[in-house]
Amino acid sequence: MKKEFDIFRTAIMFFTRIPAGNIKNYKPEYVNSCSKYLPIIGYFIGAVSGGAFLLFNLILPIPVSILLAMAIQVLLTGAFHEDGFCDVCDGVGGGWGVERILEIMKDSRIGAFGAIGIIFMILLKFVTLSETLIFNIFTSLFLGSIFSRGFTVLFMRYSTYVRADESSKSKPVTKQLGFFDFLVALFFTVIPLFFFDLRIIIAMLISLVAYLIFKKYIEKQLGGYTGDCLGAMQQVTELFFYIGMCINYGNLFN
Repeated sequence: MKKEFDIFRTAIMFFTRIPAGNIKNYKPEYVNSCSKYLPIIGYFIGAVSGGAFLLFNLILPIPVSILLAMAIQVLLTGAFHEDGFCDVCDGVGGGWGVERILEIMKDSRIGAFGAIGIIFMILLKFVTLSETLIFNIFTSLFLGSIFSRGFTVLFMRYSTYVRADESSKSKPVTKQLGFFDFLVALFFTVIPLFFFDLRIIIAMLISLVAYLIFKKYIEKQLGGYTGDCLGAMQQVTELFFYIGMCINYGNLFN
C-alpha cells in the first residue's frame, strides 16, 4: 500500500502542478506505472473545474464561468496536455517524414500550426460548453476530464512508443503499460458509465470514434506515438466528448 501510494503521488507530481510532497523511497519505475492513475487525476481535475463553474455561475454569466473553469484546468495541469497538442500540430503540419516531424515536435518553440491549433481547440471547447444545457456543463467538465485521460491510457497500451533517444522528458511515462496497470486505469475510466444517462454514453462513443481516427492518423504519420501525442489525444477526445454533450438530439428526430 505504501508503494502504491507513492506511485499515486508520482502521478500527481507528473500530471499536475499540485504539490505532493517528497517521496523518500522513489524509484524510476514509479514514473511509468503511475500512468494507471491518470483517470483518477481526471476525476480530480474534472471535479475541481466543474465545481468552480458552479460556484462562479452563482454570481457570473455562464460564458465567464466556463472560461474561468477552463483556466483552472490549465492551471491545475500546467498546460501539460495543451503543450503536447501544440507540438503535434507543429510536427504534422510542418514536417515531412518521421524524423523531421519528431525533430519539430522536440522544439520548445511554438509555430504557426501549433498556435492556430490551440486557438481553435480552446475556442471549440468554449463554444461547445457554452451551447451545452447548463445542468450538463458540470457533467461535461467532470466526465470529459476522466474519459479523455482513459483514452490516453488506451493509446499508450495499444500503440508503440517511437522515439529511439532519451530526448523526450515524457519517455519514462510513455512506455507501454502492463496489463494489470491497464485494467486499473480502465476500471476507473468506465465507472461513471454505470451512473449516468444515454446522452453521456453517446458522447463517450463519439469521443471513442475521435480516439480511433486520431490514433490511426498519428500511427500513419509516425508509426506510433510520443508523449506529445498522448497530450494531443487527451485534448482531442475531451473536445469530442464536449461536442457529444452539446448535440441537440431533439432536432435530429424532428
